[in-house]
Amino acid sequence: MKKGILTMLLLLGITNIASASTLNGEFEGNPIVKVEAGEQELKVEDVPAINYKGRTMVPIYLLRQLGAEVTWNDASYSVSVALDQTKSAGANSGASSPAQGQGQPQPVLTQEQKELELIKQVYQTLHELDQEIWSFTERLGAFKELDNAADFSFQLDADLQSLSQQYMDFMALALKVSEKVKTKNKIFEIIQSQSKVMEQLNKTKGIIQFWIKAKNDTNLNSTMNTAMYNTLQEAQRNLAHTNKVIRELALKDIQKQLP
Repeated sequence: MKKGILTMLLLLGITNIASASTLNGEFEGNPIVKVEAGEQELKVEDVPAINYKGRTMVPIYLLRQLGAEVTWNDASYSVSVALDQTKSAGANSGASSPAQGQGQPQPVLTQEQKELELIKQVYQTLHELDQEIWSFTERLGAFKELDNAADFSFQLDADLQSLSQQYMDFMALALKVSEKVKTKNKIFEIIQSQSKVMEQLNKTKGIIQFWIKAKNDTNLNSTMNTAMYNTLQEAQRNLAHTNKVIRELALKDIQKQLP
């Protein structure tokens, strides 16, 4: 019994985030991070800055755009960096440095730009919910493999109830934003896709619990496996759909920045 409980706790403690993705795309499987100096984004020449294991890794060549002198020593396999404060203060600005005590003027965002930023935040929030849904779907598959699954049926209910509450909260917030902004968006499409997964999850959970009550009836194995397969497919399609929407918005941003 204790061994079974330990196994279940380990399974529930694993968070498997599939195909992490950001608004800036990926580089060799790592999320790309934009690097800015003031209001100016540093220009990527080859390798971009990335998020690696929760840390932001910035290629040292980018510092040249801030006025740094970067020298590579092949003999000692080391790099030397010297910062010129007078250069870095006005790097890539195209204007003289502000007088001491004066800050850089903040750009005034248009209404469309404000709405786009709000939409991006909603997309990212819904994407995080997609990952929670995917994680629960995989735990559901592991749950039915437990020898003493009946002992944890209550936990299955509690986990799905918590996930359903998150979905309802996120959906209410997202719909409120969708109604408020005038900029065309795909918030409602994402919510519809998530709704299909949540419906499939509830069906599959019901089948598994019925299988448990029927004392692991082998005649239900085929039905249960089919339900799990359909749930995994729906969850994968949902996650891919949100990723696609985020990428489309990122591409539009890139196109606007091109000369």
